[in-house]
Amino acid sequence: MKKASTFLDEAGKQAIEAAVKAAEDRTAGEIVPVLATASGRYDRAEDIVGLLTGLLALTVCWMACPTLHATSGWGGGLLQSTAGLLPALVSVVVGFIVGSGLATWFPVLRLPFIRPSEMAAEVQRAARVAFMVQRVRKTDAATGVLIYVSLYERQVVVLPDHGITGLTSPDVWREVRDRLIAGLKRGDGAGGFRAAIEKCGDILAEHSPRQSDDVDELPNTLRIID
Repeated sequence: MKKASTFLDEAGKQAIEAAVKAAEDRTAGEIVPVLATASGRYDRAEDIVGLLTGLLALTVCWMACPTLHATSGWGGGLLQSTAGLLPALVSVVVGFIVGSGLATWFPVLRLPFIRPSEMAAEVQRAARVAFMVQRVRKTDAATGVLIYVSLYERQVVVLPDHGITGLTSPDVWREVRDRLIAGLKRGDGAGGFRAAIEKCGDILAEHSPRQSDDVDELPNTLRIID
C-alpha cells in the first residue's frame, strides 16, 4: 500500500502549497488539503483473514497427516480418538496468527472483507477528526474548507465549515471532490489537488472575498497522515 508520505514528490507538494496560496489570495477563507494513508484499522477484516488462514492450515495438516484422524479399529478408545486434537488446534491458532499478521503487513488482503458502508463511515470519521485537529474549525469567520484524501479506501471528502455551508449548494462541493478524483484516476494526484483547490478558491471568493485586513490563519502546506 502506498504511503501518504511517498505518494507525491516534493515538486507536487510545493505545487499544492502554491495553489492554496493563490486561492487564498482571493478569499478570507482557509483551504486545508490533507492526504492520509488510511482512515481505519479494520480489525474485524484482519480477524477474518486470520480465521480463514487458520482453517486452511487445519485442512493442510489434516490431509498431510492422516494419523491425526486415524484410529486403531473398534477398540481405539477415547485417548486414541483424540490424539490428533492438539496438533489440529495448534495448526488453527498458528494459522490465525500468521494470517492476521499478513493482513496487517499487506492491507490489500483485508479489502474483500470490508463492507463499503464501513469504509465510507471510517473515512468520514477520520475526515471530521482531521477537521478538528488541523484547526479548520477554529477560523474566525468559520469559512475553512478541508479537502481530505484517504489512499487505502480511495475516497475523497470535502468538508466546509458552517460559515460557508449555509451560503452554498452541496453540488458545488461535489464538484470540488470530483475534480480531485479525476486527477487521482489519471495518476496525477498533485494536479487533482490543484484543480480542487482552484475550484474551492472560486467558491470561497464568491461568498467570502478577501478583506484588506485579512490574515492567513493556517499554513498552506499539504498535511500528511501516515
